[in-house]
Amino acid sequence: MRAIVGWSVADQIENIRCSTLVIASDEDYTPVAVKKAYVERMARAELVLIEDARHALPVEKPEEFNAAIEAFLAEQV
Repeated sequence: MRAIVGWSVADQIENIRCSTLVIASDEDYTPVAVKKAYVERMARAELVLIEDARHALPVEKPEEFNAAIEAFLAEQV
């Protein structure tokens, strides 16, 4: 647990150069604006925001979650 406290990828996020899908819920702990700011710093990232969901997004909205992944993967071919 001590290794996790204070750890962040924020100072390295610009180094992520591969296609990246960020799926987020609108009512999770991290504000939407922060999520958008991270995605904007990555060269090839896409943000899919799923509304009316919280921290357990894959469980709360599995159809929307899976559809976002499938659409992203279809674009990669």
